[in-house]
Amino acid sequence: MSRAQSRRGIRRRLGDQGDKLRKRASYTMRSSLEKIVRQSPDLGEHLKASIKMGFDCGYFARTKVRWTL
Repeated sequence: MSRAQSRRGIRRRLGDQGDKLRKRASYTMRSSLEKIVRQSPDLGEHLKASIKMGFDCGYFARTKVRWTL
C-alpha cells in the first residue's frame, strides 16, 4: 500500500492529508446535494447531473442555464 499511485501517477501515502480533505469535501457536497433534492427536486437533479466530483471538481451543465438571483 505504501507504494500506491493515483491515476495521474502521483505517489499516494496512506492517510495522506490531501486525500482526507478531498474525501471530506466530496462527502459534504453529496450530503448538500441530497438536502437540495428534498427541497427542490428539479434543481437537485440538475445539480447532481451537472456537478462532477473526484480529484478535480466542476460544474458542467448539459444544457444552457440562465441563473436569476
